[in-house]
Amino acid sequence: MPKRSPRGEAEVAIFERRRTLLQMRREGHSFEACAETLGYYDASHASRDYHAALTAIPAPDVEAIRLQEADNKKYLYQQQMKVVLNPPKQHSAIGKPIEDPLNPGTYLINESVRNTAIRNANTISDSYCKLMGVPLVTRAPDESAAFAEAMEYMTSLGAERDALRSEVTRLRGELARHEAGEIVMAEVTA
Repeated sequence: MPKRSPRGEAEVAIFERRRTLLQMRREGHSFEACAETLGYYDASHASRDYHAALTAIPAPDVEAIRLQEADNKKYLYQQQMKVVLNPPKQHSAIGKPIEDPLNPGTYLINESVRNTAIRNANTISDSYCKLMGVPLVTRAPDESAAFAEAMEYMTSLGAERDALRSEVTRLRGELARHEAGEIVMAEVTA
């Protein structure tokens, strides 16, 4: 029987390590646990090798894992879309919801949480597309309309913010001129 070269033995070791990694992920272990058990430097290295294994190992061995990962990504995507469509309220430093000054009786939404959810949903969707080779389409038409409405609302908030900033700048200029004695009270009231 011919001797294996060191390179061939290393390739077999890598193959077995990746197979074990796939099995651990199928069982629900985190990348941190896989890295610790299998001797990866950290969780990101285990994640990179995991995704390499999904493409390197023959399809029958990884198809079940690929489908499980796809289901996980669909679930995560749906959770992010729930936050996008129903964002939490903005709270003050003492924990009370902040009322919208332009619409009394309604509360401001936490735009940073919503924006983060949008970014996360896009990342998850891209990852799903790489994994399965097809785009992630889970939104119903009414959800798409709500998403478009949410994006339009965010755009309008940006325009309102810009208008408020320009008005604040104008008022600061007038205040500075008033303090310098350039404006008399009759001009301010007119």
